[in-house]
Amino acid sequence: MNLRHAAALALVGWYLMMPPVNTEGGKAFVDLHASVQRWTRTGDFDSFADCDKAREKTQQNVQTAEERGLENAARMDANPPDQDLAEYEAARQMKCVSKDDPRIKGIAIPPNPAWFRFIPTN
Repeated sequence: MNLRHAAALALVGWYLMMPPVNTEGGKAFVDLHASVQRWTRTGDFDSFADCDKAREKTQQNVQTAEERGLENAARMDANPPDQDLAEYEAARQMKCVSKDDPRIKGIAIPPNPAWFRFIPTN
């Protein structure tokens, strides 16, 4: 990457995105083959460094939530819901995507407020 390209990327914003969770046959799963256009925007950042820091922190927050959910399920001698497990897996697959990425150029990507509780404000 040359210096001009690096400088251009520094001026571009970044989305923190995660793959969609789908349900088929009553089972929830992460659709890793879905186009980035179908991924969920969970954050909006000015720099890749900020986005990546938020990705790491979000994944830590989700890991803590998953551990609590598994502990609660074990106490009740039950299995955690498929949907929850799929969402935890989707969070592990989060990526920072440049706002000028041609795969999402020209589409509106609404944020998913359900994930705001996991995303650090700073």
